[in-house]
Amino acid sequence: MIESVKFRNLVTGKEIVMDSDKGDYLLDVDDGSVDWGEVEAKHNTYNFPTQVGSYISSTSLEDREVSFFGYIVYNNTQDFRRKKKILSTFMNPLHDIEIQAKGYSLFGKAQASVKYGKEYKTNNGAFCKFTFSLLCIKPLWQTSSPLNVNIAILQPRWRFPWIMVKEKGKGTIFGKRRRALLQQLTNNGAIPVGVKILIHALGIVSNPELKIVETQEFVHINKTLSEGEDIEISTADGERYIKGRKDENSPWESYLQYFDLDSSWIQIPVGTVAIGFATYESEGVQDDTYKNMNINVSYHEKIFNLEDE
Repeated sequence: MIESVKFRNLVTGKEIVMDSDKGDYLLDVDDGSVDWGEVEAKHNTYNFPTQVGSYISSTSLEDREVSFFGYIVYNNTQDFRRKKKILSTFMNPLHDIEIQAKGYSLFGKAQASVKYGKEYKTNNGAFCKFTFSLLCIKPLWQTSSPLNVNIAILQPRWRFPWIMVKEKGKGTIFGKRRRALLQQLTNNGAIPVGVKILIHALGIVSNPELKIVETQEFVHINKTLSEGEDIEISTADGERYIKGRKDENSPWESYLQYFDLDSSWIQIPVGTVAIGFATYESEGVQDDTYKNMNINVSYHEKIFNLEDE
């Protein structure tokens, strides 16, 4: 069973924790105080005349509804009113809510305002029962923290305090570049997922491209980047964009016009794949400007159910 759930209001940034044995808002986990709902599949089918059975042309996943009930524990009327106001304001149906449990998150909106007990057995001088439900249009759990892979990174070597040691023929290494054309990404989730790609130019970079070897999907940017320029690309469903900035002091702006028309909004399939940046030759001359890039790829694995759900 899941004994602790954290809620975060993505509009106000405030958090509420509901626990089975402590805090202002208690969940009675032994009495089924959380209904995590289920993810229903919708299969679109077709058949031909005289065919026995049918074909499934496509499958989509439906919304999930999650319901909670628990108790506000209070000392006096003033304390109850304060805690009730906090919960009622927090579960605003106009606000996006993140539900966190066991290192995973669901996102939804309240179906209605919070409902409170009215009879003495559910609302007395010690506790008050409450119920609320959230509609999650993205029905799968995703890892709360993204998984990160650096394809090119500058590794710092200098540390403070620093003591200069005089050795003939040796110096001090302040940083070391570790470079690999390819890195492996592993998706242990249930479905393919989009990624967030951050490209940072350490020098001139000509037309950066990132490719998944197994699927041959790639993202290509038709632009020469200057030193200090950043590009951020998101291929996640519902959050697709390309933006960039000249340097860290400049505002972000849309870079969609530089997105190559043959590119795709790449997805990381279930399993392990190799991803890396492409190299080019022009008239027999190797374009080595790709070496001036640092690339970070981050993504969230998604699953249907938690182990204790």
